[in-house]
Amino acid sequence: MRRFPQEQLLRAVVDRGELTAAQIDGLAKTIAEFHQETDRAEEESPYGTTKAIWDAARENLDFLDQRELTPHRAALRDCIRQRTEESWKTLAADCAARRDKGFVRECHGDLHLGNMVLLNGRITVFDAIEFNPGFRWIDVMNEVAFVVMDLERRG
Repeated sequence: MRRFPQEQLLRAVVDRGELTAAQIDGLAKTIAEFHQETDRAEEESPYGTTKAIWDAARENLDFLDQRELTPHRAALRDCIRQRTEESWKTLAADCAARRDKGFVRECHGDLHLGNMVLLNGRITVFDAIEFNPGFRWIDVMNEVAFVVMDLERRG
């Protein structure tokens, strides 16, 4: 194992405005190649099923229900619950179809800018989720979306 300079963590590089479009393109290629090679969820696997996806969403909503919230935050929670339930009605079939087409794979599971480093001008991904297969066996688009959200949040 080798230590790297903490200032080269991708979140720090992005915050300094030093990440280039070419480096992002390289990351996209790396992620796509990784997803092409990784194992796909088999038909009998519990991962990536509509039940598994909805159970995870419901668990998040239930967690929010257990919190003592201000009236404003409670209203936000209720809005999140309503939008989640409404969205699920239209997305469940798409999620099932993507699983059937092999898009649920053994992914990194925690692909955000804090788990990437810029070394020698190239982005290197590290620290995959090993302890929880439910976090790792996901639709490849979930993994891509996680990176995109992190990049957008940081501008």
